[in-house]
Amino acid sequence: MSRKRDRSPQEKKALSYANDRRNAYGQNNKAARKLIPLRKAQESRQDRRKVTQGLSVVTRVAGEVADLIESSAFHDVHRIGGWKKSSDASLGEVVASALAAREKRIGRKARSAEAAAGPIVEDRETMMRRVKGFRRLARWIVRRNPMRNELAKHFDEAADDLEARATALANGS
Repeated sequence: MSRKRDRSPQEKKALSYANDRRNAYGQNNKAARKLIPLRKAQESRQDRRKVTQGLSVVTRVAGEVADLIESSAFHDVHRIGGWKKSSDASLGEVVASALAAREKRIGRKARSAEAAAGPIVEDRETMMRRVKGFRRLARWIVRRNPMRNELAKHFDEAADDLEARATALANGS
């Protein structure tokens, strides 16, 4: 009996990303567990209704038309092109899109805070007050949530830039 080939963790992860699927339709996956069977049931009911309606008129129509109706009912012609569940996205695609969305969100609040601050007054005291506020905010973010170092770094960079401008203003450049 042949053994299964041993795979490295990297190979296993690559295979998992390629083969595993996730519901990326845009609705809650718990909802999908109920709505997919419901939609299939509705489609089947609709198909049975069409067959019943078609067979009810068989006695009132001519022979060839009756044969055609019976044949289409027997071969499920009405089911062709019915509802089908859209395929789920591969895990690799889902992870890639989640990482891209996370990358897009980084620094969002810092950019928003800078935009809300409005035009910076070219006054050294005001600039230094804002520098202190940015640095205080950066320290608070790091203390509150160490995983948000990237956001704190944006505030530190804004404070460095503002401090350089304030120094240049004080030197008269």
